[in-house]
Amino acid sequence: MQRLLLPLLLLVLGACDKGHLIDDDAARLRGEYSVQSYVVNHDTLFSAGRINKIDVTDFKVNVSRKSADSLSIWYSWIRKSKPNAVLIRQLRLSGKDDQYQLARSSAPPLFYEGTISRGVYTEHTSLAGLGFILLPDNYPLEGTSEPGGGRVEIVARREE
Repeated sequence: MQRLLLPLLLLVLGACDKGHLIDDDAARLRGEYSVQSYVVNHDTLFSAGRINKIDVTDFKVNVSRKSADSLSIWYSWIRKSKPNAVLIRQLRLSGKDDQYQLARSSAPPLFYEGTISRGVYTEHTSLAGLGFILLPDNYPLEGTSEPGGGRVEIVARREE
């Protein structure tokens, strides 16, 4: 019995190695993606380094691994010196060779389309579907009564 105890103890300690990382598609996609453009109903509200109607800095899409085939996506930004963040989506992941499609894990908005390809995250959602939306003060939100409910587009590039 004691002869088995030492190998078993070594096996347990080896399994606790903090250097062991999970290496699947979801793990490789995790990280911060800097928002390059944010468009609501064809109105560019944010374009990195050029347009900033929403008065934000450090605007990011954050991707974390939930399991081998699912991700959590949340958005973060700084507005008027106050950090903000909102967890918004649990997504199923499919694809390969650095071309991945994302699909909602739970009740989808009227329209959702998401991809991560070669370090670029893209998302197209419906305003009527209760997706992520960040607007300037007193912004006239129109188009939510359309069948598609208006449209939000986000493009973000992965930070290395």
